Amino acid sequence: MMGLLQKFRVSHFILTRNVADQQHLLSPYIGILLPHIEELLPAYASGSIEDEALWTLLLEVLAKSYEVDDGGERFRAYHRTDTDIPAFWTDQHHLKMIPLLTAQLPLFPTAPTPVSTAFASLAGSRNSTPVLKALNTSLCLATRSDESVVRMAALKCIDGVWEKQPDEMIQFVPETVSEFLSELLEDENSDVENMARKVLARIEGLTGSLKEYLE
Repeated sequence: MMGLLQKFRVSHFILTRNVADQQHLLSPYIGILLPHIEELLPAYASGSIEDEALWTLLLEVLAKSYEVDDGGERFRAYHRTDTDIPAFWTDQHHLKMIPLLTAQLPLFPTAPTPVSTAFASLAGSRNSTPVLKALNTSLCLATRSDESVVRMAALKCIDGVWEKQPDEMIQFVPETVSEFLSELLEDENSDVENMARKVLARIEGLTGSLKEYLE
């Protein structure tokens, strides 16, 4: 495991040293980092690794790669070329990553921002209904965790996703509100209840009253 950590740190340093200020180059290089990320995230979820700084770095890399993965548009604009650079992230990649990210919700509860940012960036980068549905369902199911910290983290992620991709998420109002938020509005934890009301308010700001889904 220490060898894997070192490989990621070295790979990340070499790549980001050259592309930190040139975001259009990140997508072609994420394929080098992704195998390490896909091994490290489960290790965090199982408790094999507890390095919060590296965990934050992993999620920041993912979030940034989602944001800039535009099929080479930035690359072509920067270099003034018609060279075709296909987007790295496919639906298959995203569907594989969603459960890995969801498994991070219980971790480092005092710093949930990296997870919610990664989910929001993922959602904002895709219009794919299968991907967004899988993302929404995974987060909604996490709100039924016995641990209030996980419920809170999942709600913060849902809030970030709706903020980033409001139009595409409207199709999931029945599932999100009727099946899950309606329960969370009566959560035994007042912080979770308040967060659920915040999420509902955000959604109703787009749709109008959703009273019929709460009865």
